[in-house]
Amino acid sequence: MIEDALVKELECLLAKVDILEPLPTEEVQRLALRSTAVRLEASEAITLEEDRETLHLLTSGRVRVHELNATGPDLTISLVEEGTVVRQTGFAVRLSRAWHVEALLPSTLLVLG
Repeated sequence: MIEDALVKELECLLAKVDILEPLPTEEVQRLALRSTAVRLEASEAITLEEDRETLHLLTSGRVRVHELNATGPDLTISLVEEGTVVRQTGFAVRLSRAWHVEALLPSTLLVLG
């Protein structure tokens, strides 16, 4: 089944994330069923939504997280490597500004809501 293959792929991607390593396999499978993969080509950018409780995980590639600045250069918040949390909202912190993610390499983000 295509759905089963997609879930397996998402499980493999989740297994790369350091904060999820201690979870039992069953929990990772449940997370995979609730996640969405977003693939970005190099230099492609997206804006992360902040009105939902979400966790954004970078499972492959490298991205620059930044805030747009209308009056000067953008503010780089961080450079994120694969296997790392890019942004969380609603769980521990809610930020009032939108964050933008620009892929420095072809990258895959997993969004858990």
